[in-house]
Amino acid sequence: TTLAKARELKTQRVKQLISKTIKELLSKDITPTKYKVNKATGIAFITINKYYQSILDEVLNEIGK
Repeated sequence: TTLAKARELKTQRVKQLISKTIKELLSKDITPTKYKVNKATGIAFITINKYYQSILDEVLNEIGK
């Protein structure tokens, strides 16, 4: 349905924003934390808690750390 597609699209955007923020923090040699991601993006902690660890692992695998 349209609602499900819209929800999925929003989830993708949120995940991309979290990923981008983690990459930016790492590029500045700042240890990414949920708090720092929240401050940089304004995304709610509940949402960050849902996706943070899997995205962090994915980003670390991409950059080889």
